[in-house]
Amino acid sequence: MPKEHATILVVDDMPTNLKLMQQILENYYSLKFANNGKSALAGAAKHKPDLILLDIMMPEMDGYEVCRQLKTNPVTANIPIIFVSTKGDIADREKGFEFGAVDYVTKPIEPSILLARVSTHLKLVDRDTTVIEGLLSLMRAAKLKDNETANHTLRVAVIAYLIARYLEYDLITAHHLFLVAPLHDIGKIGVRDEILLFPGNLREHPEMWQKMEAHTLHGANIISAGIRSDIMRMAYNVARFHHEKLDGSGYPDKLKGEAIPNEALITSVADMIDAMLDPTRPYRDTPIPENKVKEFLSEDRGVKIPEKIIDAAFTLWDKIMMIQSVFPNDNPVPFDKFSYLSPEELGKQIFSMINANDKKQNS
Repeated sequence: MPKEHATILVVDDMPTNLKLMQQILENYYSLKFANNGKSALAGAAKHKPDLILLDIMMPEMDGYEVCRQLKTNPVTANIPIIFVSTKGDIADREKGFEFGAVDYVTKPIEPSILLARVSTHLKLVDRDTTVIEGLLSLMRAAKLKDNETANHTLRVAVIAYLIARYLEYDLITAHHLFLVAPLHDIGKIGVRDEILLFPGNLREHPEMWQKMEAHTLHGANIISAGIRSDIMRMAYNVARFHHEKLDGSGYPDKLKGEAIPNEALITSVADMIDAMLDPTRPYRDTPIPENKVKEFLSEDRGVKIPEKIIDAAFTLWDKIMMIQSVFPNDNPVPFDKFSYLSPEELGKQIFSMINANDKKQNS
């Protein structure tokens, strides 16, 4: 059965087509309507529908241009679009997919086909949301095992987001990285407690260190079953490759250079910074001094981590240090407070909290 309470924006310049789709869909979904490209853009931004049914042949602004603008707006970029048109040859379909549509329904409309396509794509949206929610639940379970503070994963997510935006990642991609960065150590679920909580240097104990290294493979295996979209592929890359280094000295695959996904390297830097500044590690009683953290990062610059990522961290250093105050260890903040924000809202919320903390410290 279709997703309950889903909202669909139906866009067509012909009143008869709007009426027909209303008759087909109104018993299952909440409907919004637009009869031209301009009102479609405004309606999508205002109502944030779960799915858009979009005609192609419209005056002034055709469906392709509407789709292009929707996909470049962070508020509407994630909304799935199904083209509904008489233009049904292969070239037209390919053009629609190139502009970002997820499906194509030809006119005259067959009600059963339209209902099936709509239901399928709403379920796909639900599936990614459900997979992410499930992985975040596993992440919380992993945190209980490895004794890390409640806000560590949130701070890693925020630092990774700031670096990504500084490196000119678009809002959608930075938002995806924010969501998956906390999953970097999800594989620790598969590592025994005596290893996770070992109070010394695990590298001095090869057997235990080998089992700790395996958390990257455990994480990749956990996530691999849910890979159906770009965000889940990013989650996989972060979990498997966040300990890889440019010079091939990392693990588990000893990748080198450009073979390592950037999202994994950004998350790696965010994790390293927060881990070194965090005093609540089983293998260390006090945080590493800020100047020493910078020294370690400088040593890795261009050797183990791309220069641009380290340089971004240094440029953002004051904000990164504020993050430690915004999300302190003794005041856990639920990740869900941020994970359901839109890409645009997430950025505003992060910078608002950082700026508010800055004003508080300087008052």
